Amino acid sequence: MKITILSIAPEQFESFLKTPLIARNIAAGLLNLQIKDIRDYAPGSFRKVDDSPYGGGAGMVIRYQPVADALKDVKSDDSHSIILAPIGKPYKQKDAHRLAEMDDLVFVCGHYEGIDQRFIDECVDEEISLGDFVLTGGEIAAMAVTDAVCRMVPGVLAD
Repeated sequence: MKITILSIAPEQFESFLKTPLIARNIAAGLLNLQIKDIRDYAPGSFRKVDDSPYGGGAGMVIRYQPVADALKDVKSDDSHSIILAPIGKPYKQKDAHRLAEMDDLVFVCGHYEGIDQRFIDECVDEEISLGDFVLTGGEIAAMAVTDAVCRMVPGVLAD
């Protein structure tokens, strides 16, 4: 199974990738986890990814262009893209089973007040929420969903 996580804080995944369940199964070839920095797709020397919301509103959002370019770079015809956001569908164990049957998942981690709504409307296949609360970013949610999905991949856990 291939899982790609798009984030503006890829350093948050360093210890997650070293956990025994994840690291052992990456080494065994059962899991292919990649973390991509959305900032790598932002123009200019400052790699700016934030902007005011399109159409106005409070706070800042991740701009459309860098995250859309990042997704385009990693997504294949078989990819299923998911944004992790508090307004998404509540995540359940049955979702872990369903997602584990897919070959290629791409998780998009929001930050600030979220991601430009045009990106969500045009580019992602589904929105998932861990609950009715707000985190600093989608990274912790991506780790939780990834962990739950990986446990369902045949061969990852011993019988």
